[in-house]
Amino acid sequence: MVGGDTESVDVALHGGADAAGAGGRADAGGASRDGADAADAFDDGADARGGADAGGADGAASVSPALARVGHDLPPVTGPQQYQVQFSTSEEHVKLIERAKSLLMDEAPSKSLGELHLQAMKLLVAWLEKRKFAITERPRGTTGRPQHREEPLQEQGLPRRVELPAAAPRPRSRHVPAEVRRVVFERDDGRCSFVDERGERCRETRWLELHHRRPFGKHGDHAAANVTLHCRAHNALAAELDFGRAHMAEHRNSHRHESLRSEHRRRARE
Repeated sequence: MVGGDTESVDVALHGGADAAGAGGRADAGGASRDGADAADAFDDGADARGGADAGGADGAASVSPALARVGHDLPPVTGPQQYQVQFSTSEEHVKLIERAKSLLMDEAPSKSLGELHLQAMKLLVAWLEKRKFAITERPRGTTGRPQHREEPLQEQGLPRRVELPAAAPRPRSRHVPAEVRRVVFERDDGRCSFVDERGERCRETRWLELHHRRPFGKHGDHAAANVTLHCRAHNALAAELDFGRAHMAEHRNSHRHESLRSEHRRRARE
């Protein structure tokens, strides 16, 4: 069945070819000319498409620099940025969040989780700054000793002021007054003030410690001009420059051994 169909298709094709050959020999020259014209037209179309492609490539090349400049032409971002924070937390944290929402229900019932976290972080940072650097919105002024009021004595013939023996000088304390810590923190902008040999200031804002320009062990005082903020690494470096690397290594080892002895005593009591 398939063979028969194939033969019939072949016959039809050959018959059509013969008919076309018999009936169209007179137009052979015209057909050939038409074929030549068609070939020329095809070549012209190919040239046109090639020119269009070339033009498109040139257009793309001319547009690309403009597209590349779009990012540079955008205005700088000046407003506050928005961030997405995602983390896993404990059940205690969730209970505290729900408790805070319940306590704020009267004054801020629609406060979001982000706003709640922001308020909590502001309170935490304010508390930490106050504890470490005495930062507060209403700092207290320096409170000196009350001035001595001389009152006349009732007894006749006694001097108006009784001279007392001079008190023994108090031992020097390493405690830096709160007012000095507050001034130093605000002056140094809460950042390490160490400057290297290239003139670049350290950018560290963590592990900050109070550094005495004239060391306390060499009779340096706690004046704000003598105290500055250093990160832990640069404070250790400054101590080595002031007292020597060997001395500081011995000092650290002694503290380490004392900590180990304290730990052993604590475990023995347990």
